[in-house]
Amino acid sequence: MMSPVHVEVKKMHDHSDVDLFLIPETAWKVFMLLKENGFRKWWTKYDTKTPNFSRYGTTVQKGKKRVKVILDLFVETVPYRMINGYKIIEVEHLLSLYSSIHSSGRCWAVQQAIRLVANKIDPLGRIELISEFQGEVYGFR
Repeated sequence: MMSPVHVEVKKMHDHSDVDLFLIPETAWKVFMLLKENGFRKWWTKYDTKTPNFSRYGTTVQKGKKRVKVILDLFVETVPYRMINGYKIIEVEHLLSLYSSIHSSGRCWAVQQAIRLVANKIDPLGRIELISEFQGEVYGFR
């Protein structure tokens, strides 16, 4: 949601995941819906470090390939802003998670967002969040 629209090129992982922050009072509804739709709890090293974190996943058939669908769920109230009708977590808060409970600290987009915020530039929609390789593919560089 932060970067311009592009196809994600995965070099470090065999999956993409979505980080979702659930409202504590209604989080149980999300967990019920996930279970009803074939998602199961997947254990991670963060389960014992962060009591409000859960990873749910499933695999789906896409053509001849099995694809992982992973949702990282955080049950907590977070600062956010509205973007295109969605509540999007504030960048500074999101980046603070990468040093404590998230392992994407080496991610190109995370590093670029940290640099932009340090220079008092809002990273939302910035082309810098797309790697040079992806930028070349899409004619951005």
